[in-house]
Amino acid sequence: MSENAITQDNREKFYTSVAGQTEFPVTFKFQQDDDLEFGIIAEDGLFGALVLGADFSVSGAENDAGGTVTLLAPAIAGTQYRLRGKATLELNKKLTGARYSPETTNSLFERSLIWIVEQVRDVNAINLAFDHFTGVTLPVFYSIRDQISEQLQTIIGLEASTLAAKNDAVSAKDSAVSAKTNAETANSQAQVAKFGSETARDIAQSSASSATSKAAESAYSAIAAEASRQVSEAAQDASEGARDRAEIAATNAEADAILTAADRIQTGLDRQAAAESAAVAELHQPIEATASGRTLINQPNYTTMRDLLELPSIFARISPATQDTGREVDDWDNANSNGIWMGDDAANAPKAGWFIGEVQSHNKLWLTQRVWGFSSDHKEYLRFSANGTWSGWMVVTGDYHKVWHPDNDGHGSGLDADTLDGFHASQFARDIRLGSQWTLPKSSDQPGYVVVGFAGTQMQVRPLQRWIDGGWYTVGVA
Repeated sequence: MSENAITQDNREKFYTSVAGQTEFPVTFKFQQDDDLEFGIIAEDGLFGALVLGADFSVSGAENDAGGTVTLLAPAIAGTQYRLRGKATLELNKKLTGARYSPETTNSLFERSLIWIVEQVRDVNAINLAFDHFTGVTLPVFYSIRDQISEQLQTIIGLEASTLAAKNDAVSAKDSAVSAKTNAETANSQAQVAKFGSETARDIAQSSASSATSKAAESAYSAIAAEASRQVSEAAQDASEGARDRAEIAATNAEADAILTAADRIQTGLDRQAAAESAAVAELHQPIEATASGRTLINQPNYTTMRDLLELPSIFARISPATQDTGREVDDWDNANSNGIWMGDDAANAPKAGWFIGEVQSHNKLWLTQRVWGFSSDHKEYLRFSANGTWSGWMVVTGDYHKVWHPDNDGHGSGLDADTLDGFHASQFARDIRLGSQWTLPKSSDQPGYVVVGFAGTQMQVRPLQRWIDGGWYTVGVA
């Protein structure tokens, strides 16, 4: 077994105070008072260091068994405290002279070992934090990232389709506007042609009516007929132009409706894209580990390496409130959580044999055990742990009395079966023991009464006497 007092533990302890508590044990060796860090863990999990000298004092430096941290002001019940070794790598003693003492050499080696153990603790704390992020948090983030990527691809596809529909609607609207302009131009030209044709017709008809020869009349009639035909064609063109304008108006209305729908779809896509972008941005927020083991987004409390080092201690304080019912134990010192426990020839039992009992625990340091024996005896035993120190087993004893009832009667019960015509049985003699002593006394403090009893085998009668001033005197006799 190693003689070195420096053990390979994490040199870190947690305590839950009771009302008025001032002392907290240091269970590992330390060399200087300022090699210890002591403070309070708040409800939100943040650690607040107390000041040596102002808030607490330390004793037991260089003691292999450790020492004690003493609060200068009593603790409030239920306060969480953390004690941690924080030695610095420095020479706290100088090697001088031609000969070095073994104590000084051992102290320097121990300080180096203390520093190494505490550095390994801090490195393991960082690894535990990264392992938690890698094994728990990152897969969840990757899954969310993949889901968002799929949604973004869907949005991109919808956006492309909507943009194409919007472009088609714009082209259709442009074509409709161009067709409308052309139709309006054609209509204007038809109106001009119609006006010209009507003018030519009127002139031709007027000339025909005033013509003097058949030939001239015939020529003017032909001109009037041609003008009428052109007027008819111009009217037809004007009608077709009106129809085209109606169709163009309808086309314009449909194009406007398509553009409005496209704009609404685009607006919805923009809003959804903004929401998704916000969600993606939120994933990059720092992560906070809570006492329940969950991770919360957008809580930037752990942003430094020091904060990461605090995470393992937070995880270490998480203890599920389970009922250990019916668990078998091989050492009753290990039955330290609420529930029903049992063990056969387990260590630290009241005695050898089979015991079963219940544990009522505040935490692993403050608890009570109550067990009953099933093989060696059937007695009840009780013990408790006060801040990790076990009391001895105590046998639970009590006064046991018979319960009298009509079917279970006995002397002194006071039931009706013990009385006879109003007299208690204790007022009568149920046997006569012969001997030299008086028995069956019957006396009265009234003068003239006698005492009747047995002396040997003979019944004797004598006056009632009273002890007065060192002598017997017959009552009622002058």
